Amino acid sequence: MLPCNVIVQEKKPGKIEVSAHQPDSVYEDHTKQRFTQDSRRNKGQIKENIRAGIT
Repeated sequence: MLPCNVIVQEKKPGKIEVSAHQPDSVYEDHTKQRFTQDSRRNKGQIKENIRAGIT
């Protein structure tokens, strides 16, 4: 399982905004989280999957 911050906001009545943090940012060392070598290698695909899920 990978950390993923997806944010859903109602900006004004009837206008919804969905956004997500770039997966690259959750891989940085300052998060103190450890990921497998495969996860790091596949972060580009992970980014595309998140984008596809939002759109």
